[in-house]
Amino acid sequence: MIPTKTGTRKNIVYMEVKVKDLTVEELQSIISDTVRSTLEDLIEDMLALSSKEYLHSIEEARKDYRDGKIKCLEDIIVDFLSDYRGELSCQIR
Repeated sequence: MIPTKTGTRKNIVYMEVKVKDLTVEELQSIISDTVRSTLEDLIEDMLALSSKEYLHSIEEARKDYRDGKIKCLEDIIVDFLSDYRGELSCQIR
């Protein structure tokens, strides 16, 4: 287990870990996990960017954004909840 000092500020937990407090195995594990995660992200990005359909969807989304064809998350939630409440009231009757 990694020795830590924790504290909170504005509901965010900060951990202080010093390399001198880690075993060689713990440091190797941290490095290995970081490299693995970074490589997985890179492979995922490469696969996504090699897809013409994916690139086209990005271009289309950017155009929609520029043209103002967007909807705020709050509006989507309100619409969803009003639709959902309507379904509930129909089922209750």
